[in-house]
Amino acid sequence: PPFVKWCAACMLKLHPKSSTPPGLLYPFSCVGGPNNQYRQLLEAALAAKASGRALVLPPFVKWNRDQSSRYAYNFSSTFDAAALSRFVPTVPVRGFRFSDIGAVVSAGHNPSAGLFRTLCFAAEARCDGTALKARVVYAATSAQRCKAQPRGTAFVRCLLTPWNRHSAVGYAGWQKLAPYWGGLLTPVTRQLYASLRRA
Repeated sequence: PPFVKWCAACMLKLHPKSSTPPGLLYPFSCVGGPNNQYRQLLEAALAAKASGRALVLPPFVKWNRDQSSRYAYNFSSTFDAAALSRFVPTVPVRGFRFSDIGAVVSAGHNPSAGLFRTLCFAAEARCDGTALKARVVYAATSAQRCKAQPRGTAFVRCLLTPWNRHSAVGYAGWQKLAPYWGGLLTPVTRQLYASLRRA
């Protein structure tokens, strides 16, 4: 009907299309060995779920002892993306714009400008490492305000609330599974472990 077409046209003008959908979280790892990168992925997936964001599926950078010619491995060659999406919404990294990241939340890991550039290169994308470094914020700044929240989803959601206005955020977590979630084996973390299956 004409009215429906008119409304749709108005909505497109008010909300122009972007190549990056709203509500995304990108995991920034320390590029250590593969197990370290996998652990940091777990933390990022939990943070995405707690904050109601979709998880951008990052590539994994090869370990310095890896003799293969490949610099990075895409997510789907390592883990089953469809299985993980049953725990938290996921989107592929292709087409993601690092320039859309409004803040990089540091939760135990503080990437350098050079490391940001390395991770963007692994994702076959351009980015300004210095600009991303300038957008680093710290989850610990919310700790006092959130201390009354029980450890788990409510606590992490509270920690990340100050950056809800950004359509995309980065997350650099390290060794926060137990402090943030109340333990390594909780109902939520068990759900995540069950969803992370090898490809």
